[in-house]
Amino acid sequence: MAKLEKKKYTGEAYGIAGFVFGVASIMLSIGVNITLLPIAAIIFGIVGLALSIKQQAGKRTGLGMAGIILSIIGIILGVLVTWWLVVLVKQAIIELQKLQSAASGLGAGQLGNLNVG
Repeated sequence: MAKLEKKKYTGEAYGIAGFVFGVASIMLSIGVNITLLPIAAIIFGIVGLALSIKQQAGKRTGLGMAGIILSIIGIILGVLVTWWLVVLVKQAIIELQKLQSAASGLGAGQLGNLNVG
């Protein structure tokens, strides 16, 4: 039987995890929809940044540095998208309030001639 060789741990696990979290944070921040994906992108970016910094403190690797850069980009994108969604919702609320006040100002029976047919 062949002897199983033990692979030596190279100490790059935190860098790889930071890189993956950085990529995930960018993907989540780009995937804008009604859910809370941009907030999850910020959280993933922070986790990826922390893991990548921990990697760089021990053993400097390319993936660790890439994880730092991607995590920062993901955090910034997540914050911008979250801010954009908040502004969008505020504008929608303002427009709905305008419509509601305009509709209540017409009063009952003031809708005009609605001839059907």
